Amino acid sequence: MIGALSAFSQQATVPSLPEIQAHFGASIAATQTVVTAAYLGLAAGYLCAGPLSDRIGRRVVMLGGLGLFLAGCAMALRAPALAVVVAGRLLLAFGIGAGAAVARASITGHFPADAARAAIARAAIA
Repeated sequence: MIGALSAFSQQATVPSLPEIQAHFGASIAATQTVVTAAYLGLAAGYLCAGPLSDRIGRRVVMLGGLGLFLAGCAMALRAPALAVVVAGRLLLAFGIGAGAAVARASITGHFPADAARAAIARAAIA
């Protein structure tokens, strides 16, 4: 489900960019930073979550990632300016990245290599 959040989040945002642009009266380039921020947040979440989950535990990092996702959603939803939407997208994507990294680590930690590859592939398309 965490992997699906990432794909859904991006696929739901891109078609709404013209509406976001019109709502905030922003340029196309400024509006596209919403997508850029999401990809940067996703990458940062992936990179930070692995070592952090080894240190403090997977459950804590997974729940923290989901909390960041929800906080970022709320922030972007109630944003008074485009910059707040960008910050919210960055935060929610960081949470998704953390959750996805922990989910992947959990799969590889519980299954042998061949079964883990198959389980990750199934999780990616779910």
